[in-house]
Amino acid sequence: MLGLDFAKIERLINPDCAAPRDDKGGYRQPQLWRKYGRGDVSPFGNGHGDSKRPTAVVVAEQYAPGSSDIFHSPLWRILKTRQLTKTEAKKICEKLADPVALYLRQRFPNARSLWFAVLKMDVDALKDLSCICHVDALAVLLLYRKYISWYAEMLSANYVEQWFQMMVQSDQAFAVVASRLKPLLMNHDARLFRPKLEIQLGGSLPVKTRPRMTRAWTTYLGVLAISSSCSSIGVEFDLRE
Repeated sequence: MLGLDFAKIERLINPDCAAPRDDKGGYRQPQLWRKYGRGDVSPFGNGHGDSKRPTAVVVAEQYAPGSSDIFHSPLWRILKTRQLTKTEAKKICEKLADPVALYLRQRFPNARSLWFAVLKMDVDALKDLSCICHVDALAVLLLYRKYISWYAEMLSANYVEQWFQMMVQSDQAFAVVASRLKPLLMNHDARLFRPKLEIQLGGSLPVKTRPRMTRAWTTYLGVLAISSSCSSIGVEFDLRE
């Protein structure tokens, strides 16, 4: 976010940790920020043996407002837990950061809570959510994917990918850690970021489905393909499976 390399960030944020070298060839510094970047050291530990000093995350927030959001995001709670109860999901929604929480409240002003706003989301709401440059938007997409329906799973997978691509292109800081977050997401749900069957019904947005479809769904799609009410459909499937 600051547009600086790790060494310069460390000298800016922790100036007392660095000192010019005697040969004037640079600085002597612990290179903690490089270790943070590699994941060798936690930025929640200050690395100086002084528990009273603010952590790197807290100090960095003063120089780059919003940089600590990703550390406090409910996304990690979602990724660490295979089976989230609806009660836990509701609590997660109440911890969403302002950009995402504000979007849900404005989009669904009559919803009793942020959780009910998530339940009310439709295609247009998902599309707009996937354009919000905040990691909590990803958290909501994953919650929606899990709790709404099978249709929601295939629909939200499309918007998870769109959000990820948008963040990589527009947020340089996110692009640095994207290669590490993507495997975590795939470990959470192996169907994310995988080739999927693409279906387009009429003028609606493309919807990506599971690679394997049940006989009932393939039959249903076959009926749609020959129905006069369906203007167009682009999908290949084998009814014998």
